[in-house]
Amino acid sequence: MNRKAIRKDSVRSKPVNWPCDYKNATPTMVFETKLEILPVGYAESSARKGEKVPISRFGFLSSGDGDTFIKRLEGFLQGLLNNIYNNNNVIISPSLIDNMLVIINDKKIAKIYINYINIKSIVRVKNIMEKGSPVFSDDILDIREVSIDVDIPKDQGFFFYFSVGWQKAIIYDFEPLWLSEKKIREYNINSLFGSAFSYLMFQKRFTLSDIAWMNLLNQKWFLFCHLDNSIIDEIINHADNKWDIDDLLEKISDNTKRLIKNTKLFGNNLNIFGDHIGLINRAINDYEKDDFVSCISILYPRIEGILRSFYLNSGNENKIRQTRLIEAAVANNDEHKKLYSLLMPERFKTYLESVYFADFCPGSKPEVSRHSIAHGEAKFESFDKKSATIAILILYHIALFIIK
Repeated sequence: MNRKAIRKDSVRSKPVNWPCDYKNATPTMVFETKLEILPVGYAESSARKGEKVPISRFGFLSSGDGDTFIKRLEGFLQGLLNNIYNNNNVIISPSLIDNMLVIINDKKIAKIYINYINIKSIVRVKNIMEKGSPVFSDDILDIREVSIDVDIPKDQGFFFYFSVGWQKAIIYDFEPLWLSEKKIREYNINSLFGSAFSYLMFQKRFTLSDIAWMNLLNQKWFLFCHLDNSIIDEIINHADNKWDIDDLLEKISDNTKRLIKNTKLFGNNLNIFGDHIGLINRAINDYEKDDFVSCISILYPRIEGILRSFYLNSGNENKIRQTRLIEAAVANNDEHKKLYSLLMPERFKTYLESVYFADFCPGSKPEVSRHSIAHGEAKFESFDKKSATIAILILYHIALFIIK
């Protein structure tokens, strides 16, 4: 970021609006500022004079990124706060800022909104919600979009600092200011904000290490978003510490039975499940009766049948392969395009490939998987509560992708 953009003598600021709640110490302000030079972005590495340096004009960082987050925050916003003070004699303490939006046009005019933004979310919920009923984090399957009450023109740059609870984040996009040809921002900005808010609200899920993810896969578990947050947090903790996740099986199973009772996901009105509804309901009833052998025998082949039906009904004409079945289902929903979705599409594709569609060596007495059951080699001991619970949760998770 060029320091000239925030020098005192390069900025002319005027307060446009300044309602202030002194009792609660939450200033709400809007300023308009003239910049001498447009911001370019942030240097992604150090460089000496004359050397090349990569610059990011678009980015997202949270307080979990430590010093990098602080440097980018201070490098731009703090300079603007200093100039607001120098030009308007208004002191704004960073500790009082809950959100701050800066919108910059190609005329070098920046509009600054401090604690002004009202936020509305569109979320996907687990159960039926009545108007006026409270929504808790355990009700949320995913945050689809977050909208704000300030329009950000598609041909202008922006920098957005915001909070979710104790967590902070910044999103910036200066690309429209520097495109060689005049173009507008093409992505859905509300979807981007929704992705960022998902990350802050459920950060543990997105910061899980690759080693912990491998522990999950090796133990055949996944962060199924229909589970309660407290249980998912326990699963994450077990994966991080290389503990046996099966120790949580009774909790997960009880949660799954509550899910079946409260979430009527497979009603007859869902055409994609039409030919499968009878057997799905039979398997679910068997699970509730602890008849795991019957539940598993029905669901593991039937899940692939659902993927096949969706693949063919979507007009795909290529030869059916398991990778194409998975890709078609996941790509059906816009959630797979988001940077951070609780559905975790890329992780889920890996999970289906390596766990549900797991290969086996003939005669090895493998555990339950789609292939070991189809070839009649899955060992009897693995037709248990764990395998049945996993099948139910896979079914519910897949439904989130194929039902828009």
